[in-house]
Amino acid sequence: LFRQGIESPAYDKFLRVINETMIALNKRINASLEKHLTAEYRLILDEFLARKVAYHRSEILQYKVISQSTRPHEIKKSVEKFRVLSERLEKLKPLITKVKLSDETIDYHAHWVTISDSDKTERRPIKTNSDRYLLLLCFLIRQVRLRQDFFLDLVLQSVNTADNQAKRLQKEDYFQDKKQRQTGTQLLIDTRLTYKQQIDRIKEILRSSLNSDDKVSGIEEIFEIDTDLTEDQLALVATVEDEVSRDSKVEFYKYWQQRSIWLSNRIGQVVNHLIINEEDSEKMLCAAIKHYTEKNGKVKSPAKNLKWLDDKQQDLLWETNEKGEEIFQRRLYKRYAARIFLFQAINDGIKSGTLNFNHSYRYRFLEEYLISKQEWKADKEQLLTDAEMTHLTDCEGIIQDLEGGVDKLFHQVNDNYNLGLNPYLRFDKHQKPIITTPAVEKTDLVKISNYFKPTKFISILDLLADVEKVAPFLHHLGHQSKTHERKRPTSETFFASIIALGCNIGVEKMRNISKGIQVSTLQNTSDWYLSLQALQDANDAIIRIKNSLDLPEIHRKSPNELHTGSDGQKIMTNIESLNATFSHKYRQRPTVRLSKGFGSQYCRR
Repeated sequence: LFRQGIESPAYDKFLRVINETMIALNKRINASLEKHLTAEYRLILDEFLARKVAYHRSEILQYKVISQSTRPHEIKKSVEKFRVLSERLEKLKPLITKVKLSDETIDYHAHWVTISDSDKTERRPIKTNSDRYLLLLCFLIRQVRLRQDFFLDLVLQSVNTADNQAKRLQKEDYFQDKKQRQTGTQLLIDTRLTYKQQIDRIKEILRSSLNSDDKVSGIEEIFEIDTDLTEDQLALVATVEDEVSRDSKVEFYKYWQQRSIWLSNRIGQVVNHLIINEEDSEKMLCAAIKHYTEKNGKVKSPAKNLKWLDDKQQDLLWETNEKGEEIFQRRLYKRYAARIFLFQAINDGIKSGTLNFNHSYRYRFLEEYLISKQEWKADKEQLLTDAEMTHLTDCEGIIQDLEGGVDKLFHQVNDNYNLGLNPYLRFDKHQKPIITTPAVEKTDLVKISNYFKPTKFISILDLLADVEKVAPFLHHLGHQSKTHERKRPTSETFFASIIALGCNIGVEKMRNISKGIQVSTLQNTSDWYLSLQALQDANDAIIRIKNSLDLPEIHRKSPNELHTGSDGQKIMTNIESLNATFSHKYRQRPTVRLSKGFGSQYCRR
C-alpha cells in the first residue's frame, strides 16, 4: 500500500480482515477434512492419544522431541519412531492428497500441538468440527519431515567424519614411513653411484694397455667387492618400491574399511527407511539403495547395474586373469561397494541434488521450491510487481549492460597498471598477479564510553528497556494464535524470555531466578510469542533504526561503499546436537558455532 501511494487502513481493520480470513480458511479446511475423513483414518490418528494405562500420558509426547544423539542405540530408537510415523503417513496418503494442505498450514497447526499439552489436543471436540484431527494430521506430516531431515543430516555428518578419519589415518601412516622412504631412496642413490663407479673402473681396465690376463684379474677383483644388500636394506628398498606402485585411492578405501562398521552402526539402519523421490532422482543410485534395503544391509551379491560407481571404484572391483578376461571380485564388492561406496554415493547425491526425498523440508527436488509453471504463466506480471523486479524483465538488456560494465572495468584496471597509477598491483616471474593491501589509516577517535556515565556494568534488562523506548520491537512478538490471544504479557516477561533464550540460560533456569514473574507465564510467553518469524521481524525493526542513525556513519570511509565482514562465536551446550562439535579450546566440550555478519559502520578494529 505504501509503495503504491495508498493510505493504510487502521489497525483494527487489518486485524478484523486477518481474523475473518483465517477463520474462513480454517472452516474450509475442516469441511474438506470432514468430507474425506473415514473411520479408519480417525483410528490411525487417535493412536497418538492412546494410553496403555489410564494414568499414563498420551503416546504423542514421545514424538514431540527429536533426539539428536549419534549413539547407535539412540539412533535405533529414533529410526523405530520414524518407521511408525512413516507407516501411519503412508496409510493416510490418500487423505493428505485430497485435503491439499500447504506447508504454512501444516507448520502452524503442528507447532500448536508441539507446544501445547496433550490433554488440550485430546479435549478438542470431534462432533462439531475436525480441529483435533487436523492438528494431529499436521503434526504427523511435520514430524516425518523433520525426522527425515535429521537422518539426512546424520548421513552427511557421519560420512564426512568417516572420510576425514580415513584421510587422517592415511596421512599418519604415510608420514610414519617417511623416514624409511628417505633412507631407502638414499640407499638406492648410493648403490647406483657404487655400481657406476664399478662400471667406470671396468671401462678403464678394458681401455688400458694391460694384457688379457691382467684385465681379467682386475675385473675379478672389482667383482669380489661385497655389494650385496642386507635384509634391512632390502626392506628399505621394498618400502620405496611400494611407494612407487602405491595407489592412493585404493589405499584410502582400505582405511575407509576400518571405519565401515562404525559408519554402518549409525547410518546403515537409517538408509533402510529413507523416503526417496525416485521420480526426480538418479535411477541407478535409487536401484542400488533399494537393493541394499531389500537385503536389510546384508548384501552379498551386486545389484544388476553398477554404473552408479565411478571409474576408479569399478576398476577396484574387477581384475584381469591370465587369459585376459575380466573377473568380478565378489569379495571386494561385499567389503567395499556394499557399504563404503554406497554411503559415499548417497552423500554425494544429497549434496549435488541428484538424490531427492519426499516428506522433507530441505532435501526436496529443486523445482518443488519454485513457483509452479502454471502460476508463473498466469500471474507473471503481478508476481514481478510484488517482488519489485519489473525492471529485470528484459534479460538480454541486463546482460548487455553487465557485460559492458565488466569490460569497462577491465580496461580501467589495465590502463591504470600500464600508466603506473596502481602501486598495489604487480606480477611475479611467473606472471601471476600479486596484490598488496594498502594499510588502514587509523584516525584518533574518542572512545564512545567517555560519553556515558562512569559505570562498570549496565544491566541487560535496562539495555533492552532503553532499546524498546527508542526502537519499539515488542509489538512484533505476536501470539501464535491470531484469533484466540488472551491477555498480553508484560514487557518484563518478554525481556526475561528473550534473555533466557539469547543468553543460553534456558527458560527453566530463568523462571527460577526471576522475581515477580509466574512460572507458567514465562513458559507460555516463550512458547507462544517467541517464534522465529516474530524474532526476525523484531530484529529488523531494531536494524532499521540503527541504519537511520548518524553516529555509525563516522566509521564509513566512503559513503557509496559498504565493507562487510564476519566473525564466529562458539557457544557451549549440554545436550547432544548435530550442530555441536567438540572443541579443544573448550576442554573437549560440545560447542555450537554461531556466525555473525557486520558492516564497517558498526565496528572499528
